[in-house]
Amino acid sequence: MLKLSPFVCLLFLPLVSPGSGASGDVAGATECSTSLAVVSAVAPSFPDLAFKARLFMEVPIDVTVNSSGVVTEAVLQAGTRNLFALGTVSADAAMKWQFNEAPNCEVRTATVVFAFKHPLPIGSPGVTVFKPPFLVEIFRTEQLVDTRTYG
Repeated sequence: MLKLSPFVCLLFLPLVSPGSGASGDVAGATECSTSLAVVSAVAPSFPDLAFKARLFMEVPIDVTVNSSGVVTEAVLQAGTRNLFALGTVSADAAMKWQFNEAPNCEVRTATVVFAFKHPLPIGSPGVTVFKPPFLVEIFRTEQLVDTRTYG
């Protein structure tokens, strides 16, 4: 397991082969034999409302990558609900990913999965873990709440 900072990590790991994640083909795109490799990845933050609601789930994001390795589209996979904005923050993070260049490929596709996990014990630092080829786990720490009244 590779531990990462909660926001940005630099990697060069194989992700998936072209067309093996996102649903459907992109119109006018040429078939490409160059597999995707992650150059840099960004993890989403765990939205407060989702964490307080104890919503822990995997959020699959279909990404489209151009020949320069830039993500041109990141959408919540069909059939997945955008509960408490988990889909929105995941798609926003996926748009910031960078992949290897492939000059002979117009478009490559993949599915990146962000897993929002159960909280860590109080006092533990929040952790983001990248699990090749395409899974990012986001752990958040439980917060101690002072319920004492003063006055």
